[in-house]
Amino acid sequence: MAGRPLRRARLKREARKARQNASAAWKEQHKEAISAHSRRSEHILGFEGIPAGDRDLSGLNLRGADLQDAYLHGANLEEANLRYADLEMANLLYAHLEGANLAGAHLRRADLTEANLTGAYLVGADLSRANLEGANLRGADLYAANLIGADLTKADLTKANLGGADLRGAIGLTSEQRAYAIRSGAII
Repeated sequence: MAGRPLRRARLKREARKARQNASAAWKEQHKEAISAHSRRSEHILGFEGIPAGDRDLSGLNLRGADLQDAYLHGANLEEANLRYADLEMANLLYAHLEGANLAGAHLRRADLTEANLTGAYLVGADLSRANLEGANLRGADLYAANLIGADLTKADLTKANLGGADLRGAIGLTSEQRAYAIRSGAII
């Protein structure tokens, strides 16, 4: 019995590594198409030649924008309206999304590692298989959000609204976070 938690943890690590390897292989195989799409996104947003840390979109209305695969690493999107935006597989590492409206947004497989989503409005957002490792979701509204298979390792969920959120298959939740999610009415 004592070996089961260790075996389960090892299997989770191996599964995460396999997903990362598969993702890296897919990205390498499709590098040229991804690069072309990223250049198109940068052109649409007027980011050509602007360093990642200087990308300021705070307060902008990007409702319904097609930002699939967009490179928004470190971008400032505080208070931006991204309602129904398509950010599938977008690179949002270290992005500032404090108070952003992401209701109904598509963030499937997006990389939100270390992103700041404090107080963000993510009602009904699709974050399935998104990487939220180390993300700050303090006070975020994730009511009815789809977090199936999301990586929440070291994510801060303090005072986040998880009512109706689907966390089936999510990885990295601590026992305290899991208990909080259940008390909040999340699907686990």
